[in-house]
Amino acid sequence: MGYSQFGRPYKEPRPVELPPANVIYLSDLLRRMITVDIQRFSTHLAAIYSNIAKPVLDVILYNYQLSQNVGAEGILLLTFGVQASAALRESLPKSQ
Repeated sequence: MGYSQFGRPYKEPRPVELPPANVIYLSDLLRRMITVDIQRFSTHLAAIYSNIAKPVLDVILYNYQLSQNVGAEGILLLTFGVQASAALRESLPKSQ
């Protein structure tokens, strides 16, 4: 048994003894924790994709298809109309 730099005797760490019925090796526990973390990450990544990427792709495809059918001028007029109606609605007093 040696001494540490603080003057207390250094004790070797001893293994923790678990009851034989409940023995879970540390590597198995870590492997399970990593597996659960990867599963949660994958689930959240899929949710982000479906909540953000799909709607953006839908808007892009909708605008492309609309421009093919109506033309770029139609899209500009439609956008201007939506913006003007939104501005008009914001300027009106709120009804109760």
